[in-house]
Amino acid sequence: MAHSDRAVISTADDAVLAKLSCVEKGYYQDAFISSMAKGVKGANSRSYGSAGGRNSSFSMEPIIRKGTHARVCAVDKAISAFLSLRLEEDTSNANKGRRQVVILGAGRDTTYLRYRFGYQKGFEENQVDWFEVDHPFVIEQKAHAWLCNCAPAGYKYNSEMNVATGVSYRASFSSQGASDANDSTYHLIGHDLRSPPSSLFEKLADPFHGYDRSIPTIFVTECVIMYLPDEASRTLLRYLAGNGAEADQSNQVDSFVTIAMYDPIPNNDRFGQVMLNNLQKRGITGQTHEDGERREQLSLERTPTLSDHLEKLNKSGFDIA
Repeated sequence: MAHSDRAVISTADDAVLAKLSCVEKGYYQDAFISSMAKGVKGANSRSYGSAGGRNSSFSMEPIIRKGTHARVCAVDKAISAFLSLRLEEDTSNANKGRRQVVILGAGRDTTYLRYRFGYQKGFEENQVDWFEVDHPFVIEQKAHAWLCNCAPAGYKYNSEMNVATGVSYRASFSSQGASDANDSTYHLIGHDLRSPPSSLFEKLADPFHGYDRSIPTIFVTECVIMYLPDEASRTLLRYLAGNGAEADQSNQVDSFVTIAMYDPIPNNDRFGQVMLNNLQKRGITGQTHEDGERREQLSLERTPTLSDHLEKLNKSGFDIA
């Protein structure tokens, strides 16, 4: 695995530690974040959950916690608003109340768990099919190691691999004893988002996972688009909107589709430059890869302002941005 790939994947560890620090300081509640963070190394190189390394705050700056809290609240609000929408599709007996949530670049995200076990509202009135997509290395770890730590008392975690599509899983938390009326489905899909999006939708639509283009869907990208090469990000967005050169029957939209995209905006100011410099030091941005090959500019570098982001979404085919 290339150093730059490892550097991007490691941002999932940064995110879970920032969220854990927020929870420890009382910004919001997440009963699963400490379990999801076990083994993650912070700035002081100690693993969370190891001897002497239990305090996860890792000298986290208050501004980081405030920004992380805003990030969590924004994504929660977007998903909750989507799940509460009453749409024309709900008149269909077959799909009445069904919703699909697709988290792109999910990393160590715990949002599904917070909805699944009632810490967030939205599953009560809907049957929700939840899909998480990330690099195969990340999905392998999440399916086999991270989620095992997150099962609440009285529940057992199970996962089944889809041998047809490679690194993808159908996961569940089964109640041991008491009845459990929850009928949501949970899927983990291994896919490099720089790859053609058509291959992602082939995996999603595999009968093992059952993604259905006729069901209202929200795609969530939380600090993810920023790390993609700019052209790859535009190709992905066009595909999600049902447009672009790759448009075919597999991605023609037959229902309500929306995207919740949370990305930093460098804004060509001092703060933005410091952020870009830090990413360059980690080998994520810069003009060349570690092997000397010229690097394509990332979405973060090509869309530095809010107007750039809005224009990008409009050109990708989203009616409202």
